[in-house]
Amino acid sequence: MDILRFLHSWVRWIIVAVALLAIIRSFFGWSQHRPFDALSRGLMAGFAMLMSLQFVLGVIFLIVLSIDIGFQRHYGEHAFVMLLAVGASHGYRRILKNEDDRVKHRNSLILILITFILLIIGITLLPASISWELRTSL
Repeated sequence: MDILRFLHSWVRWIIVAVALLAIIRSFFGWSQHRPFDALSRGLMAGFAMLMSLQFVLGVIFLIVLSIDIGFQRHYGEHAFVMLLAVGASHGYRRILKNEDDRVKHRNSLILILITFILLIIGITLLPASISWELRTSL
């Protein structure tokens, strides 16, 4: 269980790093009329894939934790909101159908911000003692 907790703890910070890069890229692409290139698409796809990985790790962790200590409602609520966040993060596929690069950048920025709002809501559903805990060792 410690390895799951460790991975679930660290993948979120990788998500934050990729999201920040995507936010910066999207903001400057939108404001400076830059093309929505392979790096922009890659950041959005990477963000969505990391969100999916984090969700899968979380579900496995939830199952193991529920077997160990029993199901607790706040973990179920957390998982539900995180599922919504994963769904939002995969909205980037719809963004790519738009032909205007500036709109793609703007929509990417909005999509990441919506996902982050859902992430924050989901994290606040957890008890304060574990909400922002960072596991530094197995």
